[in-house]
Amino acid sequence: MRIKRSLALLTSLAAILLFATVSNAQTFSMTGKAGTGSGIFIKLPAGGAFATPCSEITGSQGFLPPPGSPTNITMTGVVLNPGGCIPGGPANVTTTGGGGFAFSTNFFSQPFPGAIINVPVPGNAGIPQLATSFMFAGPNVGPAPIEPISPVLTTSLPTNYANFGNFKAGAWMTQTNRASSNFTVCPGNLVCTKPSQGSFPAIVKNSVGTDNTGGFGGTMGLVLTTGPNTSSVSQLVGPGIVAFFPLAGMGSRAAGRGYGAMDTDSLMAAPVWAMYTLTPSAMGGTGPFSVIGMVTTPAGTFPMGTNNNTGWPWTTGTITVRGTGMSPGGMTAGGTWRVAGFDTTDTMGQRNIQMVAGHFAQSTIQGPNGTPNYSVMRLPEPGAALQLLAGVFGVLGLGIWRARKAR
Repeated sequence: MRIKRSLALLTSLAAILLFATVSNAQTFSMTGKAGTGSGIFIKLPAGGAFATPCSEITGSQGFLPPPGSPTNITMTGVVLNPGGCIPGGPANVTTTGGGGFAFSTNFFSQPFPGAIINVPVPGNAGIPQLATSFMFAGPNVGPAPIEPISPVLTTSLPTNYANFGNFKAGAWMTQTNRASSNFTVCPGNLVCTKPSQGSFPAIVKNSVGTDNTGGFGGTMGLVLTTGPNTSSVSQLVGPGIVAFFPLAGMGSRAAGRGYGAMDTDSLMAAPVWAMYTLTPSAMGGTGPFSVIGMVTTPAGTFPMGTNNNTGWPWTTGTITVRGTGMSPGGMTAGGTWRVAGFDTTDTMGQRNIQMVAGHFAQSTIQGPNGTPNYSVMRLPEPGAALQLLAGVFGVLGLGIWRARKAR
């Protein structure tokens, strides 16, 4: 009887380790992947890794149809990151009670690709091309500047960040200004039901169900650096006329960094060209799409602009972000995307987590519209818990050895 009890006790301990819910901190190796985008059409490329998209990270996205169409056009099962994944790990991750953990610095890291990557922007006639040499890293609070929490939400609440970089169940309860696991917010308005109730037309909804004590999540800044090569976004500013807005510097993206996280981007003055030609290109192994191959006839300079972003924490719930409005040239702006997170354990004891975070943006070059943005992380990868499993099997082996010795 003592032998059976001893083995049962050690087996129970192994199960606790397997689900990473021990009360004492444990350290094991974890890998993962992440992706991010600026608007529903712009999937920010990670190192130009078009051959290895985040094919398993999908969601629903929609956009406003041409004038006169009665309903939104919605697509489901869309691969959100055809431009490639931002790799995470392998790195040591420390778990806490309840299955929480804290990332090590620069857990996610994608170096500069070494060359400009010209990415077409399908579905948005106003932005034909994004040319980038982005580097991604996170979590990383420096040297990237971290702006305070949005003061436009309300002037009576704190603008500091709390519990940066930690992930756990019920994380919302210790996040600055957050009153519930579920929320619906608009720019400048903590309580809203539709995009028109904000200071510009956008809305974000987070749902983790009816359990207001749950919801696995946390905060983490994903830092984007534009690189030594000149990155730019092209914007049509008239019939056949295109401006190339240079992108420079680095910044921690608003999505996932906090409840009401601010991120203000300065858009440099843009050279304007009266004529351009397109050339075929592929993105994510699909296409063909077109990018700008040549420009002619200089037509002056477009003035400097600003892009204002407001972001919300990571969650295993479901995030829906919608922006509406039209650009100054009458182009469709905004759109809707929806992505669900999860926290599951498969039959092999592998814990799989997907967390999502949303933010909305408003750019002076596109008028008073709202653009939905997102970031997604998936971890651990298959095999990421092997070291943890090895520890579990070691405990089981010890139990069997002790049982045999007791005989």
